[in-house]
Amino acid sequence: MEQATLSTQENGVLNVDREITFYNAATLCSQLKTFMPQDAKQVTVELANLSHCDSASLVFLITLLRQAKKHSQSVTFLNIPQAMQALIKLYNLSRLIYEGEVQHG
Repeated sequence: MEQATLSTQENGVLNVDREITFYNAATLCSQLKTFMPQDAKQVTVELANLSHCDSASLVFLITLLRQAKKHSQSVTFLNIPQAMQALIKLYNLSRLIYEGEVQHG
């Protein structure tokens, strides 16, 4: 199992790579403060390189949305993997996750 990593591109896009699972979601949530741009009105999160997720990945997304709300930021998720979309639908979180501008890959 490869641990997920967070990184920020030069254009400010937050990248989430590899896997978000029960084993690393809490660590990723704690890293958000470091990687999220505090002064931007818009936060863009690229999920194209996410290779695996479980229900704990939804905790990560919700935590990210809460962090953004604290700073009056809107969030755009890019390329949400099919497995994550299925979890979002299963747990009836579509309205919460998709309330901002969302692009499906």
